Amino acid sequence: MLELYGHYELIERLATGGMAELFRARQLGVRGFEKELVIKRILPSLAADVTFVRMFLDEARIAARLNHPNIAQIYNLGLQGGTYFIAMEFIDGKDLREVWKCCALRGVPMPQQHAARVVSEAAAALHHAHGRTNKKGQPLGIVHRDVSPQNILITTAGDIKVIDFGIAKAADSSEQTRAGILKGKLAYMAPEQAAGHRVDRRADIFALGVVLHELLTGQRLFKRETEASTLTAVGKCQVDAPSSLRPELDPGLDAIVLKALAKSTRHRYQTAEELQLALEQWLLSRKLPSGPAHLAQFLASLSTAAATEPSPRSVTPAPPAPPAANPALTRADGDATRLLHDTQVDKKSEPSLPAPRRTEPPASLLGDMSRRQVGVFAFLLGVSVVAIALLVGLMASGPKAPSVRVSSQPAGASVVWNGVKVPAVTPCVLPDTPPGSYRLEVSFPGYEPYRAQATMPDRGALELSVVLRPLLR
Repeated sequence: MLELYGHYELIERLATGGMAELFRARQLGVRGFEKELVIKRILPSLAADVTFVRMFLDEARIAARLNHPNIAQIYNLGLQGGTYFIAMEFIDGKDLREVWKCCALRGVPMPQQHAARVVSEAAAALHHAHGRTNKKGQPLGIVHRDVSPQNILITTAGDIKVIDFGIAKAADSSEQTRAGILKGKLAYMAPEQAAGHRVDRRADIFALGVVLHELLTGQRLFKRETEASTLTAVGKCQVDAPSSLRPELDPGLDAIVLKALAKSTRHRYQTAEELQLALEQWLLSRKLPSGPAHLAQFLASLSTAAATEPSPRSVTPAPPAPPAANPALTRADGDATRLLHDTQVDKKSEPSLPAPRRTEPPASLLGDMSRRQVGVFAFLLGVSVVAIALLVGLMASGPKAPSVRVSSQPAGASVVWNGVKVPAVTPCVLPDTPPGSYRLEVSFPGYEPYRAQATMPDRGALELSVVLRPLLR
């Protein structure tokens, strides 16, 4: 146990983000009652930041209004030790980014029926969120705005869960997005969202289209080397049909994907339910099995393949096996975490040798051995001296101040940081900056200058992406 936190035991830290930290936890009750869940706690360094606290409370209020089997449930919003926290459903499974990486390692994308099923269930969750109303029957106008593979999970039971409404927007949210501020992952933004315009539920539908396209093709759609080039790709919105990139795909999916990814909001599906029904109709017409049991089997096969498949760096690849009866099992991929972080290399098998005779080695051999031992000792001593010198240098230099990276659309804009003009233009990295509050100004000829207050965190990097508005003429 890491910490006793009110009525909860924090068992394991799962992740730390820019606003909060996640823990796997256990709720304690009378007569041995306990329940496994997740505690999302605002970072101590931000507990006094009014803006972050409002965003955190907005997330809890929005998620608490949602009651759907494909949305992670919120159990409680509380205050403990001067810090707000959310108690939410613990989900045992993998997010789509993990699944996508597993498939990429083996070079085989997710089976098309599973990709369609996952996105269909996610669309059902978003349709529920988009359609929520208040007690007076007025639409809440909820938009997730961060639909991405990291926020869609497959449980071990084969269910789909949409998570993290951390930057979701509702009509009555206390913290509204200012013009020119981008929130969300750039590679999954709709063109209107990337341009800094007001978004509605159709932006979530576009993001689901990006997720579906990437699952089907095994390729990133808009992601580029820099944020500016990613924003440019999103703005152009040039999309190839999935079957043109992966010929074995059913062309019947092309029309569904391309409609979800239409650049104009008028040409997209107008509701997430329309996208869900299109995918369900495709699955029915093709009679492809993709229920929860099939997804659970597919997810389990990923871990099974990881446990049985040797490291590709240490073993000569075996001849391809004959095709199995179940293609979903044949294409199962290993656990991405294990394969990416496993650095142990097995020794190659050697032929057995006869036992050596007990004879004294010749003097020349002893001399060679002595010289080798001396050489090894000298090498290890040199490595130790270098390591100690590096450690002393790091200790002397102290912790490095966090860095700030500023990008803009269009690129090449001038930056003024806390009243001082930065020599470089966007995209650029500013000099190391101590934690605190700073003034940012970004300007480009023919565009309205952007001015805002930026808060530098205690550690880590700060990414600032700005979309400038053209001057009206």
